[in-house]
Amino acid sequence: MKQRILKFLQENNKSYTGEEIARFLGLNKTQEFKEMLQILNELVTNHVIHFTNKQKYIDFKYTNFKRGTFIANRKGYGFVKLETGNDVYISSDNLNGALHNDEVLIEIFGESEGRIVATTKRNLDGLVGEFYYKAGMGYVDLDDKKVNMQIQIDPAVSKGAMNGHKVVVKLYDDKPVKGLYKGRVEEVLGHKNDPGIDILSIVRKHKLNDVFPKEVMDQVAKIKTEVTEEDLVGRVDLRDELNFTIDGEDAKDLDDAISYFENEDGTFTAKIHIADVTHYVKEGTPIYNEALQRGTSVYLTDRVIPMLPHKLSNGICSLNEGVDRLTLTCEIKYDSNGSVIDRKVYPSVIHSKKRMTYTAVNEILDGRIPKGYEEFVDTILKMDKFAKKIRAKKTKNGMIDFETNEVKIIVDETGFPIDVVKRVRDDAEMLIEDFMVEANIAVSVIAEEKEYPFVNRIHAAPSEEKVQNFLNFVKLNGIIIKEQSDLEMPKAFQLLLAELKKTPNYEIFADFALRTMQKAVYSTNNIGHYGLSLQNYAHFTSPIRRFPDTTVHQILRTFLFNKQDTPENHAKWADKAAFIASHSSSQEIKAVECEREVNDMKKAEYMQRHIGEEFNGVVSSVTSFGVFVRLPNLIEGLIRLEDLNYNSKDRFTYDQKTMSIKNTSGTVKYSIGKELEVVVAAANKEAKTIDFVLKGMEKKRGNTKS
Repeated sequence: MKQRILKFLQENNKSYTGEEIARFLGLNKTQEFKEMLQILNELVTNHVIHFTNKQKYIDFKYTNFKRGTFIANRKGYGFVKLETGNDVYISSDNLNGALHNDEVLIEIFGESEGRIVATTKRNLDGLVGEFYYKAGMGYVDLDDKKVNMQIQIDPAVSKGAMNGHKVVVKLYDDKPVKGLYKGRVEEVLGHKNDPGIDILSIVRKHKLNDVFPKEVMDQVAKIKTEVTEEDLVGRVDLRDELNFTIDGEDAKDLDDAISYFENEDGTFTAKIHIADVTHYVKEGTPIYNEALQRGTSVYLTDRVIPMLPHKLSNGICSLNEGVDRLTLTCEIKYDSNGSVIDRKVYPSVIHSKKRMTYTAVNEILDGRIPKGYEEFVDTILKMDKFAKKIRAKKTKNGMIDFETNEVKIIVDETGFPIDVVKRVRDDAEMLIEDFMVEANIAVSVIAEEKEYPFVNRIHAAPSEEKVQNFLNFVKLNGIIIKEQSDLEMPKAFQLLLAELKKTPNYEIFADFALRTMQKAVYSTNNIGHYGLSLQNYAHFTSPIRRFPDTTVHQILRTFLFNKQDTPENHAKWADKAAFIASHSSSQEIKAVECEREVNDMKKAEYMQRHIGEEFNGVVSSVTSFGVFVRLPNLIEGLIRLEDLNYNSKDRFTYDQKTMSIKNTSGTVKYSIGKELEVVVAAANKEAKTIDFVLKGMEKKRGNTKS
């Protein structure tokens, strides 16, 4: 009955009395009416539906009430990130007791302001902070200063924590007693100054587990370290073919290898071999369940939190050079123009002939031959030529390539950052990426043609509001848009970025364009991939580090290889794939947020040794509280508005219309793209912040090291 009630209210933009709902649902027995009222009260209590002042029930989507997650600000106010992705401002007067990361229900008033009506879920598990004693009682100073609470720990439940220890805390109750929250220490991570504890604290804050349970390791211990004859049954033997891997120098989990052939009839064949993880990770086993829970590997500056134990990820599943490995091969045949004429996927076994690196392959593409690569040169050059051809076809069809750069933080053996550099995607990386994209397309097409339940990687078109904001941003920077193209079409966005690429601040435009985009997610509802301008796309090529890829392998094994295409399996996998898609998307967000926070911390720690030094940078964004300046190595720092106004006769203010900060006389303006000379004024590792001041202003402000 609950589903019938929900369906009725969701489909009707109106409020109804209990009697009206009963009449519409055809409930005419007293017991049915009582059951209906009980369900309605439960739905109201759990904030699934709204009970109005007129004693009527209505679905929340037809009200001014919205759901979201509260993101607190240290200054007392905050924002609620709605399920739609939009942010709503919440003043300190309208918090209604909400804490950072609470799931809340809000009422919106005005254009983008609201008040919190209720907290529907508290997310207070796994709080991390620094332990200290005061007057014989233990306390925890939380790392996340946005969580505004004082936590008291009785020494009897402190697990022996001492002053300066980083600990994980669990609260007894989510309501304070006389302003104090009472809790106990769940885990002592180590002293705050111990190497690696800084990153481990962030890992625990994001509720990520770097230790595998005993039952998982017990199962791993029984897995063989070599491929056996029994493993080869039903597989295509490709061990004699020239196949190889291409990865970064420090990669240890090698998911993919490739073979490439130019056929006598003028056609081309690419065989993309992917580690057959599902041969070892069986559904329902401890390893499988743990991998499902983790969802993804997490790559941090000095460590990896793997989805699978190392015996699998770096061992029997990794396509290491010179050993037999079990794989799933996606074989794609192309005509002379690079159009696909056949695609298939099957279980196989390979023997990688070479563990290539991006650096060595780039040397080959630049006309040099590294030692040990002689027999592969011809194949690499032909592959590169063909990869460029299929990439050009995708670009012609509207694929968007933002060409943004990533940061690489180099640390010493203690985890201290000794350099921060720009990591640029090179030709070798793009070469192998082009073939991986082809395999990801192929398996999605095969699954759709055969009508399998499936997990696709989807990317919705950007919202009209965000597109308009981006266009306004472009115009504010003096760039004339020749045609007001429909940016809901990838091709139009691609053409606009091509125009922006001619400008000196393309990287900043590309970053803004990325923020305009929706997030790519996993889904069983295939709406296509906007950024790649594709109708079919899945994640198939990285099953060692992503669970959706493993799931795609399982589905192919069940329906295609094992021929178990039954109604029962369709029903089972339709439900299971939907859950895995949703859970994996959530875990991916958690991993990205953890990686970003670790990077921000290490950047701040790196800049602590550069306080007082001068740098050239460019304004990357402007806010009401200051100007963010990006250095060539992608480190960003804030010039605070208060520092611009320090001892200044001419006041600076933020102009929202022009997205700039300027003085009242109009003689000085700080807007995105402006080049500035700055001095590092402060860097705070704990707060993960970096402060700049304009060159020449450092003496007025005074240098500090936090």
